[in-house]
Amino acid sequence: MKRFLRNRKYNNILNNIFQYIAIGNSLSESMKLTGCFPDFVIELIKIGENTGKLEQIF
Repeated sequence: MKRFLRNRKYNNILNNIFQYIAIGNSLSESMKLTGCFPDFVIELIKIGENTGKLEQIF
């Protein structure tokens, strides 16, 4: 995990997601706004959010 966070690109993506969530977006919306995740992954996250099974989706 430390290696992942040391990578500036990934760190910027995570920071953007955190910022989008902080202003009221859902995780799936935040991931979509970054433009870095495939639609399939975003839809899976959205399903998890809507069904209360996000942990199982992950």
